[in-house]
Amino acid sequence: MKKLLTIITLLAVMAASCTKPDPTLEISFDKPEQMIVVPGSELTIGYTIKSGLKDVDFVLKPGSGIVSANLRPSAEDALKGEILLRFAGSFSTAVLELSLSHELNAITAKFTFEAETLMRDSAGAFNLGPEGGVINLDFKTNVPYKLSIPSNAASWVKESSSKAVSSYGIGLEIAPNDGYDRATTVTVECESGSSMLSYNITQLGVQTYLVFDSTLDSVELPEIFGQNLSGRIRWNNLGAFSLWEQKMTHEYEGEAIPHTVTMQMLGAEGFSFGNLSGISRINIKEF
Repeated sequence: MKKLLTIITLLAVMAASCTKPDPTLEISFDKPEQMIVVPGSELTIGYTIKSGLKDVDFVLKPGSGIVSANLRPSAEDALKGEILLRFAGSFSTAVLELSLSHELNAITAKFTFEAETLMRDSAGAFNLGPEGGVINLDFKTNVPYKLSIPSNAASWVKESSSKAVSSYGIGLEIAPNDGYDRATTVTVECESGSSMLSYNITQLGVQTYLVFDSTLDSVELPEIFGQNLSGRIRWNNLGAFSLWEQKMTHEYEGEAIPHTVTMQMLGAEGFSFGNLSGISRINIKEF
C-alpha cells in the first residue's frame, strides 16, 4: 500500500512539472481609445490587467501635447490602477502609447486625443440698419456648445428658427429698431467653458441729431416739433446722456467754452431757437 501511495505522489509531481506557464496578457480601460479633451486639463484612465504571470512590465510613451503621464497602481491589486495624464495648453492631436510585457508575452495599446475646438467661421461683428434682419454665426467645433444672449438684448436678439447655412451655425433674428442706436455682444461657448467666441452686433436706430455750440454759461434747448417726441441730451462732449424735456435749460460752472450740446431725438420733425444769443454753430446734417 505504501508503494502505491509513493507511485501516485511521483506521478502527481511529474504532472505538475509538465504544466505549461500561462501566457495570458490582456488590458482593459474605463475610457475609449479616442477622446476629445480640453487643452490644459488633466485626465484619469482606469485600467485592469489580466495576466498569467505576476510580474508585468508596464511602460507609458506619451507624445507631444501630453505634458506628463504617470501610473498609479492600486494598493489592493497590483494589476489594477490609473493612468494620470496632463495635457499641454495648446495642441491639436496627442497620442499615448502603452506597452505591457512579461516573460511569455507582450502587447501594446494606443490612445488618441483630439483637442476641444471652437473656431470662428464667419465675421465676428455685424452692423445692421434699423430694419433688422437675420445674421448667421458660423463656426467649427467638435463638442457641444451653447449660445448666450445678454438679458438686456433678449428683446431684440433672438435665436432664429430657420436652419443656419453651415452644419455648425446659429441664426439670429434682429428685430426692427424704432429707437436709438444699440449694440450687444453674444457668445458661443463650449459646454466645458474652456473656449468661447464673441460676436458684436450693432444696429442703427431712427433717431435724429441736432448739435449746437453755445458760448453762454446758461443754455436753453430749442423747441422741438413732432409726434410722440422723446429724446436724450448730452450737455458736453464727455458727459452722459440725460432724458429730454421741452425747453430744458442747463447751467455750466467753470467749464471750457464753447459748450457742445448734442440732442438725440425720436419723432422730431422740426425745431425752433427762441434766442440765438451765444449760439456759435448749429449742425443739422443728421436732423
